[in-house]
Formats: sequence, structure tokens, C-alpha cells
Amino acid sequence: MNAQDAKQLADWGFNVIRLGVLWAGVEPVQGEYNYTYLSEIGTIIDTLAAENIYTIIDMHQDVLARNFCGNGIPGWAAELGSSEAKLPFPMPANMPLKKNIDGNPDLEACLSHDFIKYYFSGAVSKTFQALYENHFGLLDSFVDFWKLTISLFKDREYVLGYEIINEPWAGDIYSDPRRIFNAESSLLEPFYSVVHAAMRSVDDEKIVFYEPLTYDVWPVGFDENPVGGEEYAARSAMSYHIYCPLAGGNTTPLVLKLACQGVDWDFFHQRVQDIKRIGGGGMMTEWGSLSNSDLDLAELNHILRLADDYLVSHIYWQYKDYHDITSTGDAGISLYPNGVIQDDKVKVLARTYAEAVAGETLVMKYREDKNHFTLNYVPNALPGAGAAGEGGDDYDDDAAKTVVRVDRSHHYGGRWIDGIKVDVSWNGWGGDVTCSDDGRRVVLKHWGDGGGGDDDGNDKPEVNVHITPCRRFRDSKCTC
Repeated sequence: MNAQDAKQLADWGFNVIRLGVLWAGVEPVQGEYNYTYLSEIGTIIDTLAAENIYTIIDMHQDVLARNFCGNGIPGWAAELGSSEAKLPFPMPANMPLKKNIDGNPDLEACLSHDFIKYYFSGAVSKTFQALYENHFGLLDSFVDFWKLTISLFKDREYVLGYEIINEPWAGDIYSDPRRIFNAESSLLEPFYSVVHAAMRSVDDEKIVFYEPLTYDVWPVGFDENPVGGEEYAARSAMSYHIYCPLAGGNTTPLVLKLACQGVDWDFFHQRVQDIKRIGGGGMMTEWGSLSNSDLDLAELNHILRLADDYLVSHIYWQYKDYHDITSTGDAGISLYPNGVIQDDKVKVLARTYAEAVAGETLVMKYREDKNHFTLNYVPNALPGAGAAGEGGDDYDDDAAKTVVRVDRSHHYGGRWIDGIKVDVSWNGWGGDVTCSDDGRRVVLKHWGDGGGGDDDGNDKPEVNVHITPCRRFRDSKCTC
């Protein structure tokens, strides 16, 4: 990840990335921290920040460690955690894996199986259980990893927050199979409570992200926000992933691709209802993992339309492959397989959206077939706002700004397109429209009281925004 990558992501409209900061990288030897690794992480965060891109620091893991054909936690922690297992990895699964001279499974042998199968190894289950319950002091060491990491990055403005652990498993499912269904309440809630308290001892302000179980295909088992309850609702978010198990690859039958539309809707609806029940925020921090085929591009568009409908923030998996050994699918799921950009996929992802709304969002929709964007919102009632937006001491200029991200190269340029046309119905509000110098943003600023509603801002009229390509010889004037 360099400055060119960051600029390119920003040009496409991306404003947040999820960056894996692995415990294995920070503490490769027990009790010894790798500050060179952490310094490189800081460089990546700063490079992205220069393009106004936020970073979620993610303790990413898949099947925990290289010991288990995965990644995430240090080898020494995996050895300790799995020492209580009755059978060696990958048993009870019958997948013979030869070992390298370092004692880890041969990488080529690892890649010959779907990594998800390794979760069912007794060694992996035991290690998760050991982490959750602090066997061998693993939870203590995990907490120390997080406290050190947060202490180094908490003051960086463009660090959005910290994700405790990616796709947690249900612990030792062999000693108690009920954990397959109740581990969120019986294991993850107390685990998250301990880690969250330690995080907040270092940083009480940034967002802490938490995940349901790896296989989050039904309503989550948390009864309340597991990272601080109601007190921290405004500084916590459920991190969830939506992948249709029927999608992926050029050979998937069309009927299964179509079936994914129903599966996707169910997943969205389920998670949104979970978040309303539990409290706090939410973000779809993984989705996609699809190829550049026409069917997969249609699936990407379908998920993005659902995200707009439910007003869900999201992060695509993945930007580049970076020798990833635990993704479902080949390198074609990234934006740069074999070092060549998949521009059709980028065009789908680089859609127009509202980055910030100065009020309550009612509707946000983008028609990818015509590059038409619609945003309806009820503006904030701002104290001190004058007739032309010139407020007194109480007027907050930034709180009056709604920002829409646009990718001119993919959607608002071409042979017969000269730019962007913005039509706004202010409906009693005062307002104006400007375009950022870099061409990435349309900024709408409102003022006044909307000419209706009560003093608390209730029942105010909505503002309607329409953004379309500005067509040469048809539109008399382009906005941007």
C-alpha cells in the first residue's frame, strides 16, 4: 500500500479501509514486540490519511495461525492453546498435511483444501477456547497486544476504530456441541467485555467493532451491545460479513446466482434488525469476494443496491491479493488479480453515494444503468443560521454540509459527457451547491429553518437531490 494506491482508492470514492494488524506480527516471540512492524502499519495509516481515507485496525484471523493453515495469532500462542487437544491438527478431519522443516503444514498442502474445513479441527477449537478463557494467559497476552497497538495509534485522526477479532469461532465445540449455537452469549460476550475494558483504559473515544460468530447466518445471540452496553452505544459497532454461499466463480449456475438475491436480502434484513435490537452502530466490513464475470458483477450491483436501501456502510473484500491464503476463491476476487486492474469491477464499486449527510437520510439510491443518483434527507435545524448561511456564534458551518462522493472518470466523463449536473429541491430551506477542487465531492450546504415544523426540528420539509451526467449539447450548464 503506497501513495499511488491511496490516491487511486480516493479517486474511486473509497473513504475507509480495514487493515489487518495481526497479533502474530506484533508479538512473534512471546513477550517481545515488533516495533518495526508497527511502524510500517503507521506509515500505511498515514499514507491513507493523506487522501482522507480512514482505517479500521483489524486483528484479522482465519483459523487462527500458520500452525493451522491460517493466520492471525502468533505461533507460540497456537502451540500453547492447542496443547490441550487430544488429536493433532487437522484431525478429526481426514486431510493428511505434510509438514515443513519449521513444523508448520506445507503451504501447498494447506491450499489444496478449503480453509473453512480447518475450523473443525480439534486443535483449532481448543485454541479458541483457551483464548476466550485465558488458559496459559493467552487472553492476558491478547489484551496486552491491543493495549500496545491502541497506545501507538489512538491519536491518529484517521483511525476510525479497532476490530477486536475477525470471524471468531465457537470455541471447543467437541467438549460442548451446544456452543455451535450459544457461543455468542456463553463465550464471546465475556471475552469481548474483558477486551473492551482493556481497550477503553487506553482509548475511550474511538469506535470498537465486534463480530458475531464465523457462520453468522441466523440472528445473533447477543442480548445487548457486548462492548460496553448502552453507555458505549455511540462508540461501538457490529462488524458483519455478507457472502452468498451460492455465488462465486464463472461456473456457478445462473439459477444459484439468482437465488443469491433472496439470500442477500435475508442477511441484510437480519443484521439490521439485530443492530436495532442490540443498539450501537453497524458496518458490513466484508462482502464481495467475487470475480469479474458478468454474473458476479450483477451480484455486486445487487448487494450495493441493498446497502443503499438499508443505508449500510461497507468495505469490499479485497483490494489486492497480498499472498492471501485464506480467501474463498482465487486471486480473481481482488481488484488487481495478477497485477492487472479489473476495471469493470471497479466501475461497479465506484458508485455515487452520500459520504456525509447534514440531517436524517430518508432515501439514497443509485441507478448504475444510467448513473443517476438520488438523495432525500431532512436537514438539521441549525441554531444561528442566517438567511444566506451567515450564522452567529452558534452556527456550525460543517454541520450544514452534506457531501456526495463521485467518481468522474468512471461515471461522469466520456465522449458525450462533460461532467456532473446537480438538481436540488430545497423545499423551503436555503442552500447552495459547490464542487471540491479535486472533483471528488459535491457539497450541499443548507441554512434557514425550512419554513415549517416545530422549534425542535420535527416535521421539517425534506431536501431532494438528483445527480446525473451532464450531457454535451443537451444540458445548458454543468454543475461540476
